[in-house]
Amino acid sequence: MRRRANLGGESNIVRSWPNRISFKTYSKDEIIKLSVKEITECELVYEDRDAGAKTAQLNGLHDPALGPLNRGDRCTTCNSTEKFCPGHCGHINLPSPVINPAFFTTLKMLLSASCPDCSHFLCTEKALITLQAKLVCLNSGRMDIFNEIDRETKDHYGAEKDTEGATADDNLSHGTKSKTLDELQEFLKVKTAPIDLESRKDMNRSTVFHKRDIVNIFMEYFRKKIKKCPRCLTAIPSIKFESAGGVTRVYLELEKKRAKSAPSADVTLQRVPTNMLFKQVKKLFQTERETCDLLFDGTGYEAFFIETVLVPPNCFRRMNKSGQKVLASDRTAMLQKILESSKKIKNLEMALQQLVNIHIDSNIKEERSLPSEYYGQACQLLCTYCHYSRS
Repeated sequence: MRRRANLGGESNIVRSWPNRISFKTYSKDEIIKLSVKEITECELVYEDRDAGAKTAQLNGLHDPALGPLNRGDRCTTCNSTEKFCPGHCGHINLPSPVINPAFFTTLKMLLSASCPDCSHFLCTEKALITLQAKLVCLNSGRMDIFNEIDRETKDHYGAEKDTEGATADDNLSHGTKSKTLDELQEFLKVKTAPIDLESRKDMNRSTVFHKRDIVNIFMEYFRKKIKKCPRCLTAIPSIKFESAGGVTRVYLELEKKRAKSAPSADVTLQRVPTNMLFKQVKKLFQTERETCDLLFDGTGYEAFFIETVLVPPNCFRRMNKSGQKVLASDRTAMLQKILESSKKIKNLEMALQQLVNIHIDSNIKEERSLPSEYYGQACQLLCTYCHYSRS
């Protein structure tokens, strides 16, 4: 932050302007540190029939620890009234990670650009190290070195070759085939040697636009069909994305097998569970750590998924009362639905575990501690997982 000195006897007015602004999402650990309590109860109020009074439900969305609700009440966290209490956040732990809708477009590009088997990018090592060198130059503000590397390699990542079904080795190495991998590595090492990563310069408009362009060009190739991974030579399955955040994957062998016996319109697509996508993206960030750090400026894979939901303080979610009824705000109602769905998933997992225990060991007594509807849904869930594992 720069500050301009006072001139001409001006009053003590601080004139300042930011040099750089960056935004990041809260991680799971950061949300838990901000939170004062985990929210587990779906009910908003607790009705004491003996006393004939209604109070905020403990561990609920309007817990007194999140701030006072009514005038004259005191916050149980800071012991302040509604005038001085700043409000405190809570959190909801989800039973399984869900896709962050804010970054679903970027997640789609990562899934299309990576191999689900070896968790590497579907491009040659030449293309990858060239991309890394260019990103290092742009992140350090060295446009002069970036232009030298761009002129020397002329690597457009397959932009001039658009053969349908071509392998990654045919397309992404375009522009660097005249050099061997060792020669290219030595050239890039010499060019990027003067760059001091510790004294990183702020990115200006030009470097930001150049970085966006080369990343778009790099990701543009993966929108075409790639038959085999250039690293492990595994057949790459086709992926289809749903607008609601779902991901379906069909393997090539499965497509060919079903195409002989059924029309293409009758092919059944298997939905990939979010926890499997979570593991794939996590492994990609581990195997391609350097590239992912340069692409996303050190942001981890956790940004693409949500494991914990932050609950805003009570002062931003006022309860509305109409006579004897308590009406929740729109945000509170949505958080209440998230809690209810999370509780259903936990009950389904418990019912599924109990049914599997009885199936494996018939001596185990069937103790149905949950409503019967969960056991029927758990059976359907078990059949779905069995069908998925066979395919």
